[in-house]
Amino acid sequence: MKIEKNFTNKELFYQSSIRLLNSMLPAEKQITPTEETVLLFMLTKMKPLEGGMRKELCDKIKCSSQSLSAHFKRLKVKGWLDDNGLLEKHIDAMQTEVNKGTYEVKVSLWYGGNS
Repeated sequence: MKIEKNFTNKELFYQSSIRLLNSMLPAEKQITPTEETVLLFMLTKMKPLEGGMRKELCDKIKCSSQSLSAHFKRLKVKGWLDDNGLLEKHIDAMQTEVNKGTYEVKVSLWYGGNS
């Protein structure tokens, strides 16, 4: 079976990519819908999450600054953000390539035997 999808909207591409990655991770590394929203916000805004940007995100997910900090901490623990609260290097590389104009994600799934 071969499934292909070409996205023209960055946010939809990021959302699908994050959900695909998330589905393939062990339960302790998977993110919640709110954490997904935080990641998508970071990917699409491409600005430091300080001041006004942080307030905009808090308003979007309807949380306090303290709650947002807790979301960041969980994203770090789960490996989606680095120790500095920035996008993990592979996700950051995806963002960089998407902003250059093209990026392709390939996934292989198999059952039984060797790959």
